[in-house]
Amino acid sequence: MGIQGMKYLILGVSNAGLFIARQLRKQWPNCMIYAVGDIQDIGRYSNVIDRFYGAHSSEEIMGSMTQAYTDMGKGEVNAYMCSNPMLEFVVLKHPEIFDYLKFDNPVEVYQKLVDKVQTEQLCRSLKITRPEEYCLKDIFNGTITFPVVVKPLEKRLAIGASKCAYLADQDHLESYLAKMDSLGIDRNCLVCQQLVEGDNRWEYGYGGYFINGEASVDICFHQFKQVPQGLCCYSREMTDVELVEKIKSMVKPLLIELKYNGFIEFDIKQDENTKELYLLDVNPRPWRSVDMLTVKLDGSTVFSPVVCEKMAVWRYRYRELFSRKNKRNVSYKDCKTITGTTNFVCHNTLYDKNDREPMRQQNKQDLKDLIKKIVK
Repeated sequence: MGIQGMKYLILGVSNAGLFIARQLRKQWPNCMIYAVGDIQDIGRYSNVIDRFYGAHSSEEIMGSMTQAYTDMGKGEVNAYMCSNPMLEFVVLKHPEIFDYLKFDNPVEVYQKLVDKVQTEQLCRSLKITRPEEYCLKDIFNGTITFPVVVKPLEKRLAIGASKCAYLADQDHLESYLAKMDSLGIDRNCLVCQQLVEGDNRWEYGYGGYFINGEASVDICFHQFKQVPQGLCCYSREMTDVELVEKIKSMVKPLLIELKYNGFIEFDIKQDENTKELYLLDVNPRPWRSVDMLTVKLDGSTVFSPVVCEKMAVWRYRYRELFSRKNKRNVSYKDCKTITGTTNFVCHNTLYDKNDREPMRQQNKQDLKDLIKKIVK
């Protein structure tokens, strides 16, 4: 929890980090907010951030963190990891950062959720259903049941690999791994899982802000449209009360076991045939569409929430333009049929009436990208 006049360091200020910075500024107007992020992070344009340090390489990130901490006067500085690169950089490579920056949880908690092997072991021990995993060291031993999905264990160690690669058979797997080999990506940096059947009408998200494992504010949502697959651009809050309870009950043991604090989001898939729920991924940080909570908070903040009954729709309209290319995506008509339309309020990503420049700059970047695509 924050205190008026306290110091906050945001690590990664794309959509998620920007949302936290805005929440902090709203809750404690006089607090100090510095940010370290990629030189392209959209949050660098925000008026709620006092100082932004752009960094690209690992050396620059460490140097920027140290400089920011010094410039803030050292002492107690509360920090938030708001992107996968920052999460992996701090937790897996530089846990000593926890010696001088204060995070919501001990480093051991994050390690259990960032290290995929530890996450798998934790979920198995808590009887949380996960897709079957296969070893990629010997793909000819006949133990792999297709179709499968292959994902990077750590994104920074698998540059060039797609977030989610869906492979239908042995030939497709061999071709994919040959491409990874040509990119110099070690197979130990990839995880191969059973593909849970179903299009994106069966893909869900559950996230929020937690205190000692209990939700302070949370939301269950459908990840209907993804561009590319794995990155959502159109979500609608879940209205099926029974399904909401099943999802929350599924992950509650993990939250309670870790006495988790702060932001976390779970990616969940329901098999369209068996209807069994599988936990696909755990993100111990604010997620890309976290600003959908703006609808639920209705003027309050995650730090002192007053949750309303409005239902949230979250949109990244530019990415939606290309959603038809992904056959796993769901039509708008079906989306609305599944959730209904009563009491829904739309939130466009990055929008904030008091901090308009990030959205304006993102629109400019998207327009340039669109022109390039047209020219090609």
